[in-house]
Amino acid sequence: MLWSGPLIVAVVFAWAIYQSATASGAQADAQTGLGRLVGLGVGTFVFTLLLGPVLLRIVKLVTEVRSDGLYVRFYPVHLSFKPIALDRVVKLAAVRYRPIRQYGGWGIRRARGGKAYNVKGDKGVRLDFDNGRHLLIGSQQPDELEAAIRSIIPAGHVQTDS
Repeated sequence: MLWSGPLIVAVVFAWAIYQSATASGAQADAQTGLGRLVGLGVGTFVFTLLLGPVLLRIVKLVTEVRSDGLYVRFYPVHLSFKPIALDRVVKLAAVRYRPIRQYGGWGIRRARGGKAYNVKGDKGVRLDFDNGRHLLIGSQQPDELEAAIRSIIPAGHVQTDS
C-alpha cells in the first residue's frame, strides 16, 4: 500500500505529459504550465518515497488496558490516549481480518459500520457496540488483549464471538 500513492501520481503525470505532447495550436501555450505540473509530480513522488520509510519507523499503536478502561494511542496522530467506552460493548472477540479488503489498509481506517486502528499484521480484537458500530484494534497478541479487556468488564456484560 505504501507504493500506491506514488504510483497513482506517476500515472496521472504520465497521462498529462502524453496529452501535452500531442497538443497543437492554442493548447501549446498550456505546455509552459506543464513544466510546473511535472515538477510538482516528480517532487511529490520523490517526497513520498523518502518519507514513507520514515513514517513506517515512527508510527506506532499503543493500547493500554487500565483498571478504569481501555485506551488507544496512534502515534504520531494522537498526542494523548483516547478512551474507548467499554460500557457500550456488546460483543468482544480476538479475530483474524483482512486489512486491505475490510479496511482499505493499515492506519486509522474507517469501514462500513466501524473503525480500525492497525499498524501491521492481520490480527486484532474487535469490539461491537450497542449502536451497531464496531472498533477493531490491531494486535500481535489478540488473545491476551481480549483477556485483558474482559478482565475489566463486568462478568456477563459482553458476548463471546461464536
